[in-house]
Amino acid sequence: MPTLTEHLDSRRTEQDGDGNLTSATLQFTLLGVSDDATARATAISGISQTFNNLVRDSVELSPRWVDDNSSRGEWEVEATYVTREEAEPKTTEQEITIDVGAASQRITQSLATIDSFAPPNETAPDYEGAINVSDDRVEGVDIEFPVVTITVTRYVPDADVTQSYLNTLYGLSQTVNDSSITLRRKRFDADNNLVTRDMVQFDAGELKFDGFTQSYREEKNDWQFTYTFSASPNETGLVIGSISGITKRGWDYMWVKYKQTTDANAGALVKVPVAVYVEQVYKDGDFTLI
Repeated sequence: MPTLTEHLDSRRTEQDGDGNLTSATLQFTLLGVSDDATARATAISGISQTFNNLVRDSVELSPRWVDDNSSRGEWEVEATYVTREEAEPKTTEQEITIDVGAASQRITQSLATIDSFAPPNETAPDYEGAINVSDDRVEGVDIEFPVVTITVTRYVPDADVTQSYLNTLYGLSQTVNDSSITLRRKRFDADNNLVTRDMVQFDAGELKFDGFTQSYREEKNDWQFTYTFSASPNETGLVIGSISGITKRGWDYMWVKYKQTTDANAGALVKVPVAVYVEQVYKDGDFTLI
């Protein structure tokens, strides 16, 4: 049976200027194990996750000798403890980063026409909010609009990362949430209890799953997944020209059809909105599967 014994002179600690413990290193000897996987699992399960007010950050093993034929061996084990703020995230923890930037978008309709001007005794044609109207088209204008990027980092147990789960992620890439979803931060407190806090909620249609990256953490035998999302708010009560009551989900595409007519007041041909179309261009996805 494997035995894990701490060295008599094992404990090396560091303190800050106020005498608070900031790090510690404990050393052990592990006997009765020959293969690396079993040695690592035995050490991780046998060494406390906390030391005074510190949390275990890493467990490192190095063999002194092993005998594969008899499943015997001797290993030197070193456990490092740090403050909660400096520790690597634990398995099942989840972190959220929100970045608000800007991107360019061409629009053909204004929110409102503030004013218009014409020569004396003439009236400026009313295009009902259409921008940069030429004889044959509505040119529009490029504007800056906010882009919200959300990154969720999760630490998933190795046993949960199956081909089926990866296939699910592949299938959900470039889809939009089909129901309301809340993104949560999950952290372990000083007593090693998992604490969950709701951070941000999105209604159906507002969040697009852009994709993910993954990397394996050997010491913790888990996977770091980084999921990237883009957010766009749903809108209701939109008005385009004389057309009102328009509703648009965040990632649907809205476009305007124009017609040529006569502005009787200005005595001029104008292009005005005649119809507004809201198109679904991304598939819906069940984000609870992520």
